[in-house]
Amino acid sequence: MKAETTCVESEIGLEEFISQVRKRYKEHGAVTYTYTKGRKRTRAQNDSLQKFCGDLAEKLNDAGFDMRHVFKTDADIPWTKTTVREQLWGSIQKAYTGKKSTTEPTTKEYFQIYDILNAHLIKTLGISVPWPSSPEWEMHKRKA
Repeated sequence: MKAETTCVESEIGLEEFISQVRKRYKEHGAVTYTYTKGRKRTRAQNDSLQKFCGDLAEKLNDAGFDMRHVFKTDADIPWTKTTVREQLWGSIQKAYTGKKSTTEPTTKEYFQIYDILNAHLIKTLGISVPWPSSPEWEMHKRKA
């Protein structure tokens, strides 16, 4: 049995979903549904996160802020896209949302995590990396 995913984002979508639930119930007698609140990150947000992490790693390294400066160890450890995602983004994401995987936050939470991380980096290191532009991000900036 293959699982299907449907996102209900409007009254029209809600009515279409209810119609599909009725149809499947009549066809199969029993249907199980699972739901999540909010909307998961989009493919564009995932691509933007990867680019942001790479850009931030490069900027931190260029500014002389290797991982030792952030984590207070004795070894010079250059930043990578993966270490930025896991150590910086991931730490804030888990503390703010309680979610471990970058696939779990909603689109709204993605913007909030970025804002928290960016504000922290500006305050502590004087570094800021813009979020890679996308239609969603432009809309978020206009709302802020």
